[in-house]
Amino acid sequence: MAQMGRFDLHTIRQAESRVAAEIASIQDNWALVGIDGGGEETIYELSAFLEELGKNVFLICPECGLCNECSDPMTTIGNRPIFKSVELIDEPVDVLSIHGNVDYWFLTTSISQRMQWYGDIKVICSSAPEDERWVSEMFDYGIAVANFDEISNQLENQL
Repeated sequence: MAQMGRFDLHTIRQAESRVAAEIASIQDNWALVGIDGGGEETIYELSAFLEELGKNVFLICPECGLCNECSDPMTTIGNRPIFKSVELIDEPVDVLSIHGNVDYWFLTTSISQRMQWYGDIKVICSSAPEDERWVSEMFDYGIAVANFDEISNQLENQL
């Protein structure tokens, strides 16, 4: 997929995982969930890799992250703040990547709120198999769901 112009979210949400992975791989703004859920090593490696590709990376941890109102200064890793949820990020988020032992249903309210306010998440990915009902819920928000391994392959091709 060399060059993509505008695309219709309704079309990509119904796309197979491989196509959603291709779309995710060309996006610039990534939010990584799971800092304190067993996915920390993957997240550190992935965030460095994405930054090497010129992507913007935001870190999210529902357990250890804090919100702007409840912490001064915010919890950080390096120079990056760790947000408690995706709706607290005041910049575009194109891809939400979930790692470790994170409860997908717990994230649903934050994702729903983000989509109501910003409507910007195009693809959600994870390395674990998703609940089909949860995937259907994400489709209802206009979000495609992709397997992280497929996205990883697409990103490696960009080097």
